[in-house]
Amino acid sequence: MLIVSSWSERFRSDIGFTGVSQIWGDRLAWYFWLADSSGVYQLEMMDTEEALDIRGDQCTAVFQVKCYPYQESPEFQSFSFLERKLVQSNLFDDTNTPAFEHQGDIPPDLFTVATVEITMDLEGNATIISFESMDYLRTRFAQETHQTFPMISIGRTFDNQEVDRDVPGLQMGYPLFDCLMCLHANTFKQPPLEIRCSKSPGYEAIIKGGDVHARETSDIKGFKLSMFSAATGLGSCPEGNFIFWDSDKRREDIIYDRSFACGGFHENKEEKKLPMIINRKWWSLAHKHYESELTSSCGCH
Repeated sequence: MLIVSSWSERFRSDIGFTGVSQIWGDRLAWYFWLADSSGVYQLEMMDTEEALDIRGDQCTAVFQVKCYPYQESPEFQSFSFLERKLVQSNLFDDTNTPAFEHQGDIPPDLFTVATVEITMDLEGNATIISFESMDYLRTRFAQETHQTFPMISIGRTFDNQEVDRDVPGLQMGYPLFDCLMCLHANTFKQPPLEIRCSKSPGYEAIIKGGDVHARETSDIKGFKLSMFSAATGLGSCPEGNFIFWDSDKRREDIIYDRSFACGGFHENKEEKKLPMIINRKWWSLAHKHYESELTSSCGCH
């Protein structure tokens, strides 16, 4: 998908995709720059054993979504004290991402805003792309706590019940999912045939001493949005395949479940139940053909 997007500047402009860079490290990962976004995104495949689950002729990959917020964005203050200080430090460079020589100095549990899961058959004829996060990703201290951060030579005392992080996870993570959906639709020429969204109870991360535990709270909800697409002629979900899609129907609270068998989007009052906006481009881009702007087969312009 990323290779195809590199062929046409017009396509990238149409979906607000301004740049991408592979991250050279132990895991497969990329940085994404999007127009009008609140930060730079990192899409990273998780551990190989967890990421690849081959069931017959299909495989699943799970990716972690991180967002490095721009200091001028309104959402910057919702990130934790350490996350904000790191972005402002020399551990980040002028691309608003961790400097290459300091990538290993950034704690891996920071800046996470969502997960993306992709299930695809080996021929690429059918795909499920899922996005999951909570409306707020909140971390709270259960008691007065002093923490030191050696990587930036600073310390701070947090008050009892102080909220250190309250990131709008859905809002921050969804733009990257939207971009991936656009890339998939145009590359594979597959519009969504069914979209489903489920809701689940949310929780806060409570820090007490050296321990962290989850505490359910009524003002936070978790959401999972899943899209199923298939090549022209397959119609609905293939018989006997895509166990994940079948089992996903058993999630307790499905708030949205619509089919788009005609290959086009038709607005319905059901969309009002969603905490995010469905992008009509997921359908239109599947039927749009962009001419390559490359002047050579090696990728030079």
